[in-house]
Amino acid sequence: KQLVWIGCALVLAIVLLNIEKKYYEMFAYPVYAAFLLLLLVTIFVAPDIKGSHSWLVLGPIRIQPAEFSKFATALCLSRLLSTYGFSMERRSDVIKMMAIIVVPMLLIVLQNETGSALVYLAFFFVLYNRVTLTVCRKTDAALEFVHIVDVIHPSAVN
Repeated sequence: KQLVWIGCALVLAIVLLNIEKKYYEMFAYPVYAAFLLLLLVTIFVAPDIKGSHSWLVLGPIRIQPAEFSKFATALCLSRLLSTYGFSMERRSDVIKMMAIIVVPMLLIVLQNETGSALVYLAFFFVLYNRVTLTVCRKTDAALEFVHIVDVIHPSAVN
């Protein structure tokens, strides 16, 4: 049974690697929205399994939409970050970024699946690192400018 799933995963990986970039860009938001809807439906439709409502039962197959929504969230977030004009310094862009991460996280918490929800914190750590690097580069540039002015005209800085 495990070999069948490994085979399916390999075939899926080969298919995903052969899809052109433009399709990922085109379908990032619709795929994300579809998985948000699936996460919402899961809260009400999924049976209670060990206190969690996170597994959808489709005949002999059980799927956990929270696992697939991680991929959809990463895809949607990368699409937003690659949008022309996106800036980590613009408050509205940062709010969009946070919403893309927090909404599925909250839906997963509502399913009593906190373990899967904790994985979304990794997105915050990566983005925190990105924001910190952006701010530090600007701070370093400002300090370098002050240093250059001090060398050229020492009395201007004091």
